[in-house]
Amino acid sequence: MIRAARMSSCACLLASVAVIAESTHEPKLLAQDYTLLVRIVNYAKAPEWQLRPMRGHVDRAFRAIGVHVAWRDDRSLDPLDPSTLTVALLSPAMIANKVRVEQIPDNVLARSARGVQHAWVFYERVVKVPQHSMLDLGTALGRVLVHEIGHLLIPDGKHSGLSAMRPTLDIQTASVQRFTRDEGESIRATMRARGVFVELAQRPVR
Repeated sequence: MIRAARMSSCACLLASVAVIAESTHEPKLLAQDYTLLVRIVNYAKAPEWQLRPMRGHVDRAFRAIGVHVAWRDDRSLDPLDPSTLTVALLSPAMIANKVRVEQIPDNVLARSARGVQHAWVFYERVVKVPQHSMLDLGTALGRVLVHEIGHLLIPDGKHSGLSAMRPTLDIQTASVQRFTRDEGESIRATMRARGVFVELAQRPVR
């Protein structure tokens, strides 16, 4: 197993060859009382056929904890708006620069920073994951996003066991990896505290 190095609280998601057994039990879905705005900035110019299953994977993971994800791709949105999380799919040049400046190891797929509500996905690295796994690229991207968004919303930012917050990317199973009950409650509590949620009945989302 490739393990995560000791890093800062904006923990990384690392690739792993570990075989993880998952329960086939489907958790009871919660009422979607919360809406999370996520802006995708596609510097990598990833095609829509890859982004669609990525968004679907994220949607299902958050739907299970009662959170609706509303996707935005408008770069004119205020990046410091606390109601919006920004995920940047980095271009090769941007990856190279970030890796050089921050001395990021080769097996890191993404990073996040709670202070600015921002996550950076090393798209070129994630593209290589399906070559050595059972995952398609959309699922791999979706798992990376779920994990990093989790870091932005879970206060202690800790990794855990076999949930979506495990420190390594499971490449042997293709099902949606979900948050634990405690992680889900923590995410909802963060959204309440920040006032970044809306009830679906009060505000339509696309």
